[in-house]
Amino acid sequence: MKLAVRAQHVVGPRERVVRLLVFCPGKTRSIDYAECRACPRVSTVPARPGDPGACIECVPPKTARRIPDFIANAGRDGPVGSLAGPFALCLDAALPMDRVRVAFREAPAAELPVVDELGHVLGIVRREDFQRARRNGDPAETFHRPQQAVDRLDRATTLSESSSVQQAVEALVSHHSRNLVLLRDDATLAGVLTDLDLLRWVSQERRLSAR
Repeated sequence: MKLAVRAQHVVGPRERVVRLLVFCPGKTRSIDYAECRACPRVSTVPARPGDPGACIECVPPKTARRIPDFIANAGRDGPVGSLAGPFALCLDAALPMDRVRVAFREAPAAELPVVDELGHVLGIVRREDFQRARRNGDPAETFHRPQQAVDRLDRATTLSESSSVQQAVEALVSHHSRNLVLLRDDATLAGVLTDLDLLRWVSQERRLSAR
């Protein structure tokens, strides 16, 4: 069984911190990479766990289904956390606003999560906030004032990673959002689920049903 290593890049005022998580089908939740690596069921670990496509290989517990079945059936009887993407770009709450603008150049996302020093989700910053400011004729210097990401916070559309796909769809529709911030039990970031992630799952589900 191959499990994707998820990389969370937290852009901070001084440096970028990379946090690695793995969604464990046995525990049906995200766990830290170090905890996963220490599991006796793990047979192979990646040489560079932070690289795109990095996976851990393990022997699944008897109570867990094979990964393809586990993911395909997530919407019916499994957690939506298994569908989140392998990469998430986050912003430290103390990140200056000019650095926030640079982060949006790196990521195509419409919004980015903002976290504190422990990884707890505080909210999001939206790309459209910058675009609206420029349309209204605000001077470019606005983005270079000593503001921080926490000063531009908006409420994030959040959902527990243990929720179902149906609950995820309902949350996206009711909040008119294209992204869901998935939370672990301690309210830290588990990952980001987009409407495209859900579309991929629907496409896969239809293919499996047609067999």
